[in-house]
Amino acid sequence: MDFSADAIEGRSITAIIRNEMNIPLGGVWLTYSIWADDRPQAIYSASIRPAATIDGALLPGEQMEARDFHFMSDREKEIARDADTLRLTIEVDNAADGQMNGFLDHPSMGSWTGNTTEATCAARES
Repeated sequence: MDFSADAIEGRSITAIIRNEMNIPLGGVWLTYSIWADDRPQAIYSASIRPAATIDGALLPGEQMEARDFHFMSDREKEIARDADTLRLTIEVDNAADGQMNGFLDHPSMGSWTGNTTEATCAARES
């Protein structure tokens, strides 16, 4: 993930996604949260939607860049500017195989089938 100071003012979050599994991935549901100092709640959370559907699939060993733009409110940006430290967390909430079947029932995108895959999340062999 690219998380520089420009991520707050420039509104851009970039993730490099690499498929280290042994099957093609048709989509990846990523959620990121921005945390400030010792606040008990994230000041902002969103999904990186361009990764949710990957045209042509992401084959084993391939990588892609997914860029998304956040829409933090003025209050949220002010908290981020005033913080001594900011922290970014990212979670892979779900992924879809090449046929757009999710590994989990939820969450999923409208382009996903709504079915779960029979594939396993085994790492590919180098």
